[in-house]
Amino acid sequence: MRQHNLWSGVCLAMSLVLPVACSAVWAMEAPAPPAAGAPMLGSFAFLIEPIKPSVVNISTTRLGSAANMQQLPQRPQFPPGSAFHDFFQFFNLPSPQQLSHLTALGSGFIIDSPGYIVTNNHVIRNGTNIAVTLQDGTTLEAKLMCHDKLTDLTLLKVNPDRPLPHVEWGDSGKAKVGDWVFCVGNPLGLGGTVTAGILSARSRNIRQVSYDDFLKIDAPINQGNSGGPVFDEAGNVVGITTAILSPGGGGSVGIDFAIPSDLAKPVVGPELESLDIARQQGFDSPHKLHGAVVTAVVPGRPAGPSGIQAGDVIVGMNHAPVAKPKELTEAIRAAEKKGRKAVALNVNRGGQEQFLRMVLPPEQPS
Repeated sequence: MRQHNLWSGVCLAMSLVLPVACSAVWAMEAPAPPAAGAPMLGSFAFLIEPIKPSVVNISTTRLGSAANMQQLPQRPQFPPGSAFHDFFQFFNLPSPQQLSHLTALGSGFIIDSPGYIVTNNHVIRNGTNIAVTLQDGTTLEAKLMCHDKLTDLTLLKVNPDRPLPHVEWGDSGKAKVGDWVFCVGNPLGLGGTVTAGILSARSRNIRQVSYDDFLKIDAPINQGNSGGPVFDEAGNVVGITTAILSPGGGGSVGIDFAIPSDLAKPVVGPELESLDIARQQGFDSPHKLHGAVVTAVVPGRPAGPSGIQAGDVIVGMNHAPVAKPKELTEAIRAAEKKGRKAVALNVNRGGQEQFLRMVLPPEQPS
């Protein structure tokens, strides 16, 4: 009986203590909720999914150089009908003419929905044909709009049958060392691939181009990533992948050098602005746009009171055609020398022709 009472007491004590202990253990194992505003290292899928369709694969076909051709295997020449001739014909070895056409692969990103694409100049250099493959597998022929060897930047144009998803420029000047960044591209021709890393340094000089002010990014990339975008955590482009650090063998050690967006925008931005104005005037290329484009109206200058607006294209003055901005400048100077107080401007605004009168400033005493 005594033992029974003792055992009963132990059981009673355990029944009281065990729930409390289990509750304590559960409380210790349960993860604490993150503080408001604290960064979370979870999935980045919510960020990548909407921007990935704007990244494209770029392939170019180029003619191999004479030096490269000397290093290519040549088809052996044997008399027709001989055993060796039949042997090599059976295996259908490529001819030197076939081997002379080399294919280069790279990446790019759509920066404007009508199909304007930014990439590296070295991706398309010496290419005879440029093809752009979208994420859905559609391949489109691309046209070179402008390129700049000094910054290694190029703007391409494709003609899609629908508006394309595009991305926006970010502010690379505000990107801080230690910020998360994401590289999207076409490494080794494998298609759209995403890698993550951090901005590890700024203003790196790798002696590749005249404007050497690269962002250094620790993210795994390989050949074929060139021209691909580097996104910040807001999904905006803060850099363009241009070079990788490869001590030997061509493989990546996870160090990427990217052109800052603040350097890229002034290079391709004016071309895009001209394209916008050209489209408004009914042209598909700025090279077909004749006249002097008004990019801004400075307060206090003669253009303001005359009614000229930014985006106008001045195509004539005093009934004489104006094909280039230089011609307009020379015509105004000639009018001033003749003592004219005003000129008549022929302006194209939104596809409609207008005539405006601009009062010239009084001649300054010398």
